[in-house]
Order: sequence, then structure tokens, then C-alpha cells
Amino acid sequence: MPTSRALPRLAPHVRFTPLPFGGAVLVRASTLSIAECGEQEARVVERLLSHGLPGPGTGPAGEAVRRMSRELVAAGWLEAPTAPHVSAVPGADPTAVTPAEDAAPDIDRR
Repeated sequence: MPTSRALPRLAPHVRFTPLPFGGAVLVRASTLSIAECGEQEARVVERLLSHGLPGPGTGPAGEAVRRMSRELVAAGWLEAPTAPHVSAVPGADPTAVTPAEDAAPDIDRR
């Protein structure tokens, strides 16, 4: 049976910008805070924003992505909106961040 869960999105005033070498930066415009992401972290953030959390049964890799999403929310880089959508992933962790229903993430590719 499908469950409802929200999709993660960037927090207000936060931009995610991929870098030419494969990493990325998160920038909070209101404070000019910057978080650098290596190639692997950048791929995880892109995946979270476009597909959400991996479902249960994805092993240690899935747990690492869920843990990283919780850390990004706690640090104020991502937020979980209150408007849920229907997902076919049963048993998803309701305290973890999942992708936003909004359009594609705010990503600058130059």
C-alpha cells in the first residue's frame, strides 16, 4: 500500500551549484554560508532533490543517504515541505527528509 511522504527541497535562500570538477557548493544567500560537497556528496544531494530518499531494504548505502538528509535538514540546507505526495515506498522513515513536490531543484549549471 502506498504511503504519503514529502519530497526534500532546498531551504529558502539556498542554492545548489554543481562545480566543473564534479563537486558542488550549497550557498545560503542570507548569511553567505557555504558548504562544499565532494563528487559523491553532490550526487547524493542531486538524487535527494530529484528522487527523494531510498526506500527501506536498501542496506547501508540507503541508510547513509537517509543520515545525510537528516544532517542537511538539521544544518538548514534542506527542508521537508508539509505537502505530501503519494509514494509507492512502504515503511519509509517519517522523520527523514524526502524530495519536494515542487519543480526541479534550483540548480545553476554553467
